Amino acid sequence: MLQTGAARAIIGAAVIDDVLSLLVLAIATDLVVSGDVSAVSVGVMLAKAVGFIVVAGAVGYFGIRKFIQRMDATSLAGKYPEFVFIFAMMMAFLYAMLASLVGLSGIIGAFLAGVVFADVELRQSKGVKEGAEYFQIVFASIFFVSLGILADVRALTSDM
Repeated sequence: MLQTGAARAIIGAAVIDDVLSLLVLAIATDLVVSGDVSAVSVGVMLAKAVGFIVVAGAVGYFGIRKFIQRMDATSLAGKYPEFVFIFAMMMAFLYAMLASLVGLSGIIGAFLAGVVFADVELRQSKGVKEGAEYFQIVFASIFFVSLGILADVRALTSDM
């Protein structure tokens, strides 16, 4: 059902909407932190965001993507089929870090890395979808631990 044209269009629109929302949030956060509400500061933040997306997307699509395909053809990938997946995860974390350095949400960088690596043809290695199944347990644990850390237990026990 998700392979139909309409489903892909809806999912694509939702993803673009999420990325644009995160960009607006990054600009608003920058304005609040800096306290400078001017066309120049908004323009600079917007230029940094668009520049990051264009440069990181181009480097990923034309450079890293081909590098991953070459890595897949090596004997190392044949011996360790998880090798390419681990490299792709490393690149997703690197993109998230670079997005944070630019002033964007890290999820924009990780999303961009995922878009770049989504359709890479692999022959010997495990694909990103297969490798991600193993990380579900780790990331689910991190998610619930981080929620527990953020919870304010004192709010539940008020003095009456």
